[in-house]
Amino acid sequence: MSAANLAIVPSGRAKPSRAAILAAHLKAHGISAKQLKDSMTESLMARLPAPPDGWQFYELADAGRRSVAGLRLRHGRLPGVSFILSASIKQSDGRFKNAQFVLGKWKPDGSGMGLTKARDEATALKVQLRAGVDPRVKPPEPTPEQLEADKPITLRMAWDMYKAARTGRKKKPLAASTQDEYTRIIETALATFLDRPLSDFGSDPRELIKHFNSVSERAPGEANTQMRVLRAVWNRAHKVMPDKVPAPPAIWDMNEMEARDAGFVTDEVKRLWQAIDKLENPQARKGAFVFLLTGLREGAVLPMQKPHINHAEKTLFVPRTKGKTLRLPLSDVAYSLLIAPTPENMLLPENPYLFPSLRGPRKRKGKDLAAGDIHRHIDKLKYDGMVPPEAYVHQRGEDASVHPHVFRHSYRTLATSAHVSEIAIRLLMGHSLRGDVSFDYLTADLTWLRKAQEEISAYILEAAGVGADFRFAPDAFTATQDAA
Repeated sequence: MSAANLAIVPSGRAKPSRAAILAAHLKAHGISAKQLKDSMTESLMARLPAPPDGWQFYELADAGRRSVAGLRLRHGRLPGVSFILSASIKQSDGRFKNAQFVLGKWKPDGSGMGLTKARDEATALKVQLRAGVDPRVKPPEPTPEQLEADKPITLRMAWDMYKAARTGRKKKPLAASTQDEYTRIIETALATFLDRPLSDFGSDPRELIKHFNSVSERAPGEANTQMRVLRAVWNRAHKVMPDKVPAPPAIWDMNEMEARDAGFVTDEVKRLWQAIDKLENPQARKGAFVFLLTGLREGAVLPMQKPHINHAEKTLFVPRTKGKTLRLPLSDVAYSLLIAPTPENMLLPENPYLFPSLRGPRKRKGKDLAAGDIHRHIDKLKYDGMVPPEAYVHQRGEDASVHPHVFRHSYRTLATSAHVSEIAIRLLMGHSLRGDVSFDYLTADLTWLRKAQEEISAYILEAAGVGADFRFAPDAFTATQDAA
């Protein structure tokens, strides 16, 4: 309130103004107009009297070097001062509208809002009002989509996006086995980081490094795999949303891993063949010969079905091997092997799998199987009792063992020893030909590949000592071993 507003009404007027009444009231309590004009302080606020008789409250303008225009102090019947701001709000049409805001209350005991804080809040509020922001208007509740968009991207969210991009009818779908492996790594091995924002580790990956080093102490290969999977999932999220997901850190130096010498070499094939022939389990025996003569992965062999064999052209259709389909020409010995039934095939003639399970239908991923989906294949073939390749034992020691992938290593080794074309071997094994643009012009010639397959089989049969003309008899796995 200015000094003019506090001036005493001239004696010529019949009725004094409210300003004059207030000025006289304050003066009677030892507060002059000059004091109110020079500077408002909390000590002065503490001396303010109650309103004149008949008044509910009175207001004084903020004053002094640090005063804020529009800020007023309201004193009522109770002790204390309320801070009121009168200011203009910019409207959407560019015009301004006057408004009043209660900022807080100061009490004589020093509690509540102080004068300095009231001035700071009044200044900040005026900036908002000039920008057209009215704090009294509640902003609309954000939609679920907006809330979701505002969330930081966690590893779980990045993994969900990765799965959506690499499953179903996508250009590069993950093989089922690869998806299972990725799921194990992300959801189990890296579970500690699953619900953490990736941005937490973008510039400070020390927690990840600690985890990597801990896993490396017991399983260096597993530690490498975990980081490669993490980087693949993280990279995709970064490429899709670079503003929300930082680039993954250069995930430190991986553990140096020695390539596995897991294949049986030519001089070991005879011993290997005899060991397979002595296996008591017919399905394990047939499976081992299939692995050796085709080089296929376990995930491609166990789900084989009878309709996958084209008897007219002697080919095998592999629906999925590492994310791709494969039309595999069969050598004569491999064809005779695949059509030779096991006792399980005889017991379950309606089961289409070449390696049927006697346990019958089951729930898949906790859900009942679809109508008509009543068959299943075996889950695993074990060769624990067999002697592994000598080079593998020398390399891995007690950790060396015979497992289905050892036969795939053996097929690759023996195919190379048979001097078969490198390109033919890679096509027969379902390996990628990327790296040379000329391969983009290559069409797989089934006749040429069949010739290569026959050469590989003949080499294996000769090395096994059974002769290149050897074929599996129709009862090779149903007759007793003594009779065989």
